[in-house]
Amino acid sequence: SYLKARVSDWRKTKGREMMQENADALALAAEEQGVQARYIAAIWGIETNYGTVPLSYSVFDAVATLAYDKRRAARFRSELFAALQILDRGNVKFEDMKSSWAGAMGQPQFMPENYLKLAVDQDQDGYANIWSSKPDVFASIGNYLKSYGWRSDQVWGRAVTLPEGGEAALAKPQSDGVEPPAHCKAFKTMGAWRSLDDWQALGVRRSDGSDLPKVDIAGALIVGAEGDGRGYLVYGNFCSVMRYNPSFKYALSVGLLSDAIK
Repeated sequence: SYLKARVSDWRKTKGREMMQENADALALAAEEQGVQARYIAAIWGIETNYGTVPLSYSVFDAVATLAYDKRRAARFRSELFAALQILDRGNVKFEDMKSSWAGAMGQPQFMPENYLKLAVDQDQDGYANIWSSKPDVFASIGNYLKSYGWRSDQVWGRAVTLPEGGEAALAKPQSDGVEPPAHCKAFKTMGAWRSLDDWQALGVRRSDGSDLPKVDIAGALIVGAEGDGRGYLVYGNFCSVMRYNPSFKYALSVGLLSDAIK
């Protein structure tokens, strides 16, 4: 249900249109950041419907309110001071610093601290305008993924079918497999990482039933809906998307949308 809602027909159709409409800016961001254009566009689509979602909250109202909540007060106090740093630079007007209710700013939905670290001034007008400059939006998303281990010579993963009983039999701890990419180690619930040859030997196949690719790459298995015998073999780039939002479902939606709009 989550994937159907996020990877909707509208997002697929609109995504293809936006890939064509913004081909030059996406290509430049892809080249300079080393992240394929379709993944940049997919995150843009998932986060703010390709920049069409209106952002009505002042980031200062949002993070100051959340800083008052004792559950994550320290985190959001830090975000509040980061937002003040952005304002202090003198490039962004107070009234233009719009965010979600949780303080995620602009079309790529960057928290203020991430803006300071990762936002890119691609159009070279003096500041990273993630609210209305598409070149800056695209380059900033690409830089975010690049900073967390993205590899441009790999994809995110693929849908697969599992052998009978595979949902339970193939579930093993991370320590049972090969060493995962460094930026994936923290996601221990992804379980064991294995080479594609090993997954093939264990009965995992492409979604159409054919053999897995003969490439030297390790992947982890994300099981689909319970009892459907399906899942996803995901690679290191999947973990880079998880750094954007640490949810299997979110990262799967980005990967599947990127496949649909390429």
